Amino acid sequence: MKTKKNELEEIAGFWDGETCEYCHGIIIERRVELYRHRGKDRFLFENVPAGVCSSCGAHYFSAHVLKMLDRIKQKHERTAERVAIPLMQFT
Repeated sequence: MKTKKNELEEIAGFWDGETCEYCHGIIIERRVELYRHRGKDRFLFENVPAGVCSSCGAHYFSAHVLKMLDRIKQKHERTAERVAIPLMQFT
């Protein structure tokens, strides 16, 4: 699913003037990878708009972005690119 350009433009500037709730650092707009799971299914999203604290690195996501991720996950769950990763147990 392609995201409409104007939807992402609405997100740009969302974090201007915001500070981190943990360390009070400045939050800046970045694109990040986001790992999510539902039951035994695992999802990795790339290029996700987020607010990232410039001091401690905490990540913040707008409700709009999280809704878009859910919509993408529901529509493309079966057709998404699949990658193999090693699964290791801590023993």
